[in-house]
Amino acid sequence: MVSVAITAAVGIAGVAGAIIAARIAGDSARESTRLTITAEADRARLADKRQLYARFMTVFSNAVTAAMEAKSAGPDSPDFAKYAAAINDAISLKNEVSLIAPEPTTTIASEAIDRLFDFLYGRCGPAAVADAKGKALAALRDDLDKEVERGG
Repeated sequence: MVSVAITAAVGIAGVAGAIIAARIAGDSARESTRLTITAEADRARLADKRQLYARFMTVFSNAVTAAMEAKSAGPDSPDFAKYAAAINDAISLKNEVSLIAPEPTTTIASEAIDRLFDFLYGRCGPAAVADAKGKALAALRDDLDKEVERGG
């Protein structure tokens, strides 16, 4: 009789242990899935940010080239129209950067655009535009580095 009671107690404990182990495994699997989804979303967000920043710098560089050509050609030339289109593209991308970039990155990108206008209207030279471009690139890279450090 005692052996039956001991066998029953061991059996019940075994079943209870299996239920608890299954529950812990299920909780662990759910948490692992949640972390995997979060990590993948962070990687995708960082890739999108990197792509936007690269597009901004490319379009900004094109606008700098167009501004230099327009300045030498004058406001009535086709080069000036090319500059206008390039600066509009750069402003559009700067606005996209402003939606996702933190301060002061947004301000630095805006200042780079301002230097293009200043250059075209004779308020600064090409060195100021190059300096603004360098600052924008450094700010964008710094923001990406911080994202990577945070695990994004």
